[in-house]
Amino acid sequence: MYLIVIHVPIYYRADRLWVTGDWKRSLMLLRDSFDGRFGSIQVVAPSKPADQAPDQQMLESVSGLDDIAFEPGFDVGVRARHYWLKHRRRWMRQVGRWVDRADVVHGGFADPIRPVMH
Repeated sequence: MYLIVIHVPIYYRADRLWVTGDWKRSLMLLRDSFDGRFGSIQVVAPSKPADQAPDQQMLESVSGLDDIAFEPGFDVGVRARHYWLKHRRRWMRQVGRWVDRADVVHGGFADPIRPVMH
């Protein structure tokens, strides 16, 4: 499995998950370029309600997408203090569960106040 831990939010509305159209296309190109070499792609990222997406960004559903799965984490808009006091431990456990199963881990620091990796 190819794990991507990123700060690009996964949007949610009801029982469906959404990402921006350009992010979805990038993930599909990545999947196709691997030609099954690493198995499925797992994306773990902070979350945000779909009604809070910027107006200029079109959201596309990713629920049920073949070979790419999404797991939303903490609310991307949480204040830094709350992230460090409440959400960080849970986030690290969430990411850790996937890291243990991954063949490749793709991650980085996008936000120095609320980093998604350590």
